Amino acid sequence: PVVVMSVLGAICQQGLDKVPNSASGRLTVLVTSITCLFLVTAYAANIVVLIQTPSSLINTVTDLANSPFTVKLHEFQHNRAFLRDVKKDPKLNREAKYLYDKKLLGHSENELFVNASTGIENIRQPLYAFLVALENFAYFYIKQTWREEEKCGLSELRAFPRRYMVLPVHKQSGYCDLFAQKYILFREVGLIRQATQQWLGTKPECRSGNAAQFVSIGITEFVPALKIYAVGIAAALLVFIGERIKFTMERELRRSSNLAPCKKKKLRFALVSPNRLGAHSSCPGPPPRREGRQPFPVQAARVRLPCV
Repeated sequence: PVVVMSVLGAICQQGLDKVPNSASGRLTVLVTSITCLFLVTAYAANIVVLIQTPSSLINTVTDLANSPFTVKLHEFQHNRAFLRDVKKDPKLNREAKYLYDKKLLGHSENELFVNASTGIENIRQPLYAFLVALENFAYFYIKQTWREEEKCGLSELRAFPRRYMVLPVHKQSGYCDLFAQKYILFREVGLIRQATQQWLGTKPECRSGNAAQFVSIGITEFVPALKIYAVGIAAALLVFIGERIKFTMERELRRSSNLAPCKKKKLRFALVSPNRLGAHSSCPGPPPRREGRQPFPVQAARVRLPCV
């Protein structure tokens, strides 16, 4: 137990209650403490890196459906139409149908659809996903309201296949080729990109890298740590009271066993020399020693010893 508690104290950076006297023991304790210090420092640094690294666990719509994220949809006619298509024809997009069954089924349209500003603002909360009709809408609000470090932690994935807008014309009309040529020209010279960047916005860039993000916490976030601390204090007090009760009972038991009278009187006998008996002894003294003869042998006498 002493070795186990010593190793545990070194790992937890709490020190040792007993310091070894030998040089080898002190050297072992020093090396163990330094090693544990390096291990704790490396572990803490690894945890910090893992916390700051953006999560890559959600890469597909199926991953999103199996995650604990809350999914909301942009209040847009395109999303409503696609949602109706998924209900009618599940083979259109199996991943979208799976997402609908896991996250959207059972909720009314008023609960599912929110406007763009509210949805983008709620993305700041943990475990929240927002489906927009066009990502450029989201980029515009993100540039206006989000901080730089928040932009670096943003991730996106395509939930539904893109639907391109079309221009209806009369069948076999001569304008069909004309519109096609001009649209290709607009895309080649960059007019469509310029209009998109001007009115809808582009994806925000992460300029701060892994910038430190300070999150303010209150007593609500600190309550679990306080609960664990309170449980530890209560357990320590219970162990302390139990040890004191056990120690007191053992001490009283030893004291009562030493002071209790003998239940049965027993006489014990010992062989002693008559010369060592006191004056009150009933044993007669030795006869006078005669010259030229050996002394009388030691006589046995009964002596009552105290009861132990």
